[in-house]
Amino acid sequence: MVNRVWKRLMGAGFVEPAGDWEAHAASHPELMDWLATEFVGHGYDLKHVVRLIVTSSAYQRHATGHNLAAPPEKRLFAAPDRRRLEAEQVVDSLYAAAGKSIDTEELTFDPDARNAVEAAITLGHPSRAWMFCSLSNERDRPSLALPRAQAVTDVLEAFGWTGARQNPRSDRETEANVLQPGVLANSVMSTWITRVSADGALSALARRARSPEEVVDGVFLRFLTRLPTSQEREAFSAMLAPGFAGRVLPDSASHAPAELPRLPRVAWSNHLVPEATTIKNEMERRARAGEPPDPGLAPAWREAYEDLVWSVVNSPEFVWIP
Repeated sequence: MVNRVWKRLMGAGFVEPAGDWEAHAASHPELMDWLATEFVGHGYDLKHVVRLIVTSSAYQRHATGHNLAAPPEKRLFAAPDRRRLEAEQVVDSLYAAAGKSIDTEELTFDPDARNAVEAAITLGHPSRAWMFCSLSNERDRPSLALPRAQAVTDVLEAFGWTGARQNPRSDRETEANVLQPGVLANSVMSTWITRVSADGALSALARRARSPEEVVDGVFLRFLTRLPTSQEREAFSAMLAPGFAGRVLPDSASHAPAELPRLPRVAWSNHLVPEATTIKNEMERRARAGEPPDPGLAPAWREAYEDLVWSVVNSPEFVWIP
């Protein structure tokens, strides 16, 4: 476990590959043994081991290491390898930066397909990315689809996640692929994240800002945890300057969208009823549409603001740990 935690944080393990202990010796056996002793001595507390590593000088150096590519005798761990956020970190970071909560259907299963909705096995409503599981159903019936949950797992899968908990893997695909920029740019979830909806954190930022530059600074801090460069601030501020003074509409209540009617619940016990697929199709339509935009912001200015958020989210810098 210590070897795997070290690899996760530093880019390579003391033993590589991390699961092959027969043919490979540890590059730093004394350090590995000390961390293992700390791990056991503190009741197998992984957080204690993580705290020891992340507060070390080695981890806190600029990520310029090439530990995984180096042979064991030259694996010095002078600095951590630069690494990409894992799938769950990507999703959780997107929601946290946008100030939104994960809002999906309840994850349920009824192996007998006869029970009422309340009697089905449930994993609850996911509030973090690690709480999702495989959404596959028998023959992929549309009436059993979970369109809101599927929008999240599409992003997770693009970054190497698999929902098959019964077949756990000790490693993941970390290579870049065309799906990754695709889901950040054009997925349903990317629409949710970049939408400036009423009472959201992005809307609050736009309303309290005293200048376009302050909006740009706020977005960069939320999504990239840094201030923009002077060139970035100038370019994006120019986008937001037109209409900034009149961005907040005086009578937003009259423009608020009407609340949509609730849909009947579809479960394993009634998913073969013809109306079930119609209901699920409407659920998917609503999921794709996402939350309505904030009616209190001028549409033209709000769309430029959303373009700013979209641009920052789709910066390669977002998915890489500095």
